[in-house]
Amino acid sequence: MILALAIAALAAQPAPPAGVDAGTAWELLLEEPAGQILLDPVSIARDGDIVRVRVKTVDARPNASFSYAIMRMAIDCPGRRDAIEGGASFTRDGRVINSRALEPGEALEWVPIETGSASDLYHRRACGAAGARR
Repeated sequence: MILALAIAALAAQPAPPAGVDAGTAWELLLEEPAGQILLDPVSIARDGDIVRVRVKTVDARPNASFSYAIMRMAIDCPGRRDAIEGGASFTRDGRVINSRALEPGEALEWVPIETGSASDLYHRRACGAAGARR
């Protein structure tokens, strides 16, 4: 269920440029029959209360509109909210379906993090990461 909600959110959200997946050692946060939610632990970077991290959602459903999506998230740790800074969705063979990044001066659209959601998984892992770079 968490994955289905994450996939639905991706349809209307921005997504990093092509080739961002090569050589990444993704950390599995959740696996369900419909797919996976992963996080790039090397990408975790803290700037005060804000943590930035790359996440990946894999849609394993046979009729899925995309195979996977990679996004760069900003997470307000004490505020328990997040925003998508950019990302892309890809076909099974790695072709970009769509991508988006914030325009200069464009504000982040912060969304409250709901307990048990995909964002909650990102928040717990990234904000709780003792090794998050300052």
